[in-house]
Amino acid sequence: MANPSDTSVGERLILGIHHLLAVVLSSSAFRRSSRALRRIGLTGRTLVIAVPWIWLLLFFLIPFIIVLKISFAETRWLGTPPYAPLFEWVNAQYLQIRFNFGNYLFLLRDSLYLNAFLSSLKVASISTLLCLLLGYPMAYAIARASPTWRNTLLLLIILPFWTSFLLRVYAWIGLLGNNGPINQLLIAVRSVLFLASRCRYRCQG
Repeated sequence: MANPSDTSVGERLILGIHHLLAVVLSSSAFRRSSRALRRIGLTGRTLVIAVPWIWLLLFFLIPFIIVLKISFAETRWLGTPPYAPLFEWVNAQYLQIRFNFGNYLFLLRDSLYLNAFLSSLKVASISTLLCLLLGYPMAYAIARASPTWRNTLLLLIILPFWTSFLLRVYAWIGLLGNNGPINQLLIAVRSVLFLASRCRYRCQG
């Protein structure tokens, strides 16, 4: 058995986590709650999968439904909120439903919004195609690599996602800018090719 003084802080942390999990899993409260969840058809795997689904439901689907509801509502410039409700009771007896398609007709009639929408679809399609062309060969190479290289390659793929999205955008702006290294490299290659073509033209002349 290793001397406690020889163990590092990380090893002590891992041992502490294992001890805490063992205490929690062996407690009577955990066993009772797990049996109750199994009776209603919920397992640990189901709960783990439910966490990202609940996250997407709260922060993606519900805001999307709210924006979709606003898009069909009539605009009230001086009202609070500045849009009319879709469902409204009339004389406390009848449910009145109002759908306004004017916003969508305005988008189809105005060339500015229509061109912006089509341009967004074009950029999204090209980006998806490029991601597929880059991603599938890379995934195949990682799957065929040795276990040692596989972990290293996966780490290189996951590492950019640990940084902020805003920082990644600024990094791409710096790389793809007019004074960025990629553009400077392309300018240098073009200059070399131009000089080579001039030399070949003079030699032939």
